[in-house]
Amino acid sequence: MAGATLKFAVSGTGNTLSPSTGIVTTGSDGSWSGSFVSTVAATKTISATGNGIAITQTASCVVSTTNDVTSITSISPTSGSDAGGTPVTATVVGATGTPSVTVGGVAATSVVVVSSTSITFVTPASGVGDTAADVVIGTKTKSGAFTYTAAGSAAFTNPFDTSVALSSGGYSTYQRDESPGSNLITIANDSGLDSTYRAKCRYGLLPTYANAMTELGFTCMPGGAYLPELWFEWDWLVPSNFYHPWNNGQNNNKLFVLWHQNYSNTAEVQFSCEFLPQAARDGTSRLKPYFRQPSAPTWQDAYNTTAKVFNVYNFIGPGCCCVPGTITNIRVHCKPASGIGNNDGVFEFWAGGTLMYQKLDGNIIGSAGTSTASFGYAYIMGAANSDYASETDFYVANLKFYTSNPW
Repeated sequence: MAGATLKFAVSGTGNTLSPSTGIVTTGSDGSWSGSFVSTVAATKTISATGNGIAITQTASCVVSTTNDVTSITSISPTSGSDAGGTPVTATVVGATGTPSVTVGGVAATSVVVVSSTSITFVTPASGVGDTAADVVIGTKTKSGAFTYTAAGSAAFTNPFDTSVALSSGGYSTYQRDESPGSNLITIANDSGLDSTYRAKCRYGLLPTYANAMTELGFTCMPGGAYLPELWFEWDWLVPSNFYHPWNNGQNNNKLFVLWHQNYSNTAEVQFSCEFLPQAARDGTSRLKPYFRQPSAPTWQDAYNTTAKVFNVYNFIGPGCCCVPGTITNIRVHCKPASGIGNNDGVFEFWAGGTLMYQKLDGNIIGSAGTSTASFGYAYIMGAANSDYASETDFYVANLKFYTSNPW
């Protein structure tokens, strides 16, 4: 029937008709035409009715996804080391599929579309510091959105320096891999620990493993000069059999300590991080950062002064920032206060790209004031006061420090 008015419809949801009214008119041969697009993949029933006419037909609808974004709103952080490895979150509009991501023309890794407004990725290596790079997601570009910065100079050829006397009165007694190709430490299929400089720290039953009370020490003085501000990072493997015991005595395990010259001098600046059992006593750990200040000069004072101590929960364990059996990148930023009473000291700690702790207004300085408000020595691991039920091997690799912000 020519010139008949029909109502065009499509079953299901997610359909957009053309014409939008769904009203179509038959031609001279009785045919009619209409179209639709759908956001839902399904078998659709197409119908046209009116003037005593009823026509139905089925069609399989396949949804085509575009790997793109409508626009890029922001990038965070906006800078990082030219060695790559910086976790980045891009806030976007209209992300669909899995868009490609490049930084400075090089493909990013670990691209994850979190939602239609958020994409995370890890920056590739640049090799050229202090360079503003374009970030391209799909077909959209944010010019100069990420700045690569050159890493600072390390003061050590081997960061695990056995010549540094430490708080326990001895020297580092950890097993060390001090030459390329050594089989002292072998981590099969763990490229993240493929480094010339790496070390293993074993905790176990005390007193057999009392040597775990010594520290993995190193100096951080390029050219022999003390430094007023430092950024550290390393890769840390918590073993799959990790279970933090709850003892009747001490349960704290040292993770990182940074100080001026004399570890025991209460007049000097000092930053510390430890990990302790969580209240549930389920084998998981919390993080405990603390620092010296004139009103809390000893480590015991700093440790026990409630206002200066912060417990950060869900540090180590299943579903935590550091998952046993996996490698986690640890980053620390330390800057003393500019003077006694000046609340501008900085202490920041990241695990796996997550900012776990941040203090930007601390009176972080020793009673000697600015004369010791700089750094020369540090250690990682140590002080295994917990009595572990079985041998528990931690690995540290790719230890670096920077004299300017690499992230």
